[in-house]
Amino acid sequence: MSSSRCGQMKGRRMFRSLKTPKGFVQSQKGAVTVEATLWLPFFVAFFCVIADLALIFNGQARMYRIVEDANRQLAIGQLSSAAAAEDFITSAATSMSDAVKAKTTVDNGLISTSTSIPSRDLAVIGFVTALADFDLVVGSQQIVEF
Repeated sequence: MSSSRCGQMKGRRMFRSLKTPKGFVQSQKGAVTVEATLWLPFFVAFFCVIADLALIFNGQARMYRIVEDANRQLAIGQLSSAAAAEDFITSAATSMSDAVKAKTTVDNGLISTSTSIPSRDLAVIGFVTALADFDLVVGSQQIVEF
């Protein structure tokens, strides 16, 4: 008997057992599919939240590096003032967001910079920002060296 004919016979037997109410109730075919269909949205949402959080943390690390670079350049004299450091941060972070706010102060030889960026500009999917829309704040301090 050929393999295709054997498959047809098996399919007929399965269909025949489902015709009777007893056969339909006792059949376990497709039970896993129903459970997987019920859990699939939760798994997808979970992975979307993980992806959003990873992108937000990546944006925080990128922003921290930009702030450190600005403070370092101000500390060694490559940038002339706190306003120049704020402009440097704003222009360097435009690829992440247009709503970056930076505040730099120089007080008694200590450069302090604080920046904020909306989390909704860092997340791609938007699951996290739909639950909690917040501003990510990054700060850094550097001693003046010149």
